[in-house]
This record gives sequence, structure tokens and C-alpha cells, in this order.
Amino acid sequence: MRDNRHKAAELLGPLLLFLLFAAAALAVVSAGAGAYRSAAAGLQETFSVRTALSYVTQKVRYADQSGLVQLVSLEDCAALRLENSGQQAGYCTYLYYFDGALRELTCAETADAQLSAGQEIAQLDSASFQALGDGLYRFTVGLDGKTRQVLFCLHSQEVSP
Repeated sequence: MRDNRHKAAELLGPLLLFLLFAAAALAVVSAGAGAYRSAAAGLQETFSVRTALSYVTQKVRYADQSGLVQLVSLEDCAALRLENSGQQAGYCTYLYYFDGALRELTCAETADAQLSAGQEIAQLDSASFQALGDGLYRFTVGLDGKTRQVLFCLHSQEVSP
């Protein structure tokens, strides 16, 4: 009988040690998964915001010729209108915020542009375009309670003194 108790005690020690190791490993994996989720969400936010800001900036730089960039109202929505020149003359591109996303719509200048037809560029909580005067524009985006903005000045625009 005494021998059985001794064998049970010998088994109980390693079993408890294994269970303690398994619990510690599970806690480390769980903490790592939480950290990964948090980092992935932060990267997604940064990606959406940076994509929107750099996309608009590059589009404006490409279209920066005299009179080709304008802030217009498209179905009561502020939109940046970029006229195409060269081989694609007769077409224009609209950049605007609609239905939770920055969107782009390229269509013939004579066509009726519809907000719902635009291609989604980035999911955002908010976005707005503002003309500040003398060829200076502000593009502001919001995501998860944080806002970022970029100012761009048209180089082709004549600035008044």
C-alpha cells in the first residue's frame, strides 16, 4: 500500500509540472495573439490613411496643369475634379468621399457622374476636400477618431501677391 502511494506521488509531481508548463505556454500564446491583433489593426489604419493621402497627392501632382484641377460639387458632395490631357483628353477624374470610402470615378467630361459608380480607394470614417485659395487645397481624412491632412499647392496656378 505504501508502495502505491509512493508511485502516485512520483507521477503527481511531473504531471503538475507539465500542467504548469502547458498553462504558461497557453498564456504566452494568448498574449502574443492579442499583440498581433493590435499591431495588425494599427497597420490597417495606417495603410488606409496613408493610401488615401498619397493617392490624392499623386493624382493632383499628375494633373497639375493650369486649370485642370478644380473643387466641384458632385451630387452635393465636394469632389476634386481632375481633367485629363493629352491622349485621354475629353475625360475627367473625380476624387470624393462617399459611403464610407474615398472613391475615384473616371468618365467622359460630358457624362453624368454618379457617386455610386466610383471605384473604392480606401475605407475611411471621413474625408473632405477644401479649397483654401490661390491654388492651395486641403485634403483631410479621419479614421478611428484620428484625423490627418495634407496640403497641396498647384504649381501651375498663378498665385496673387
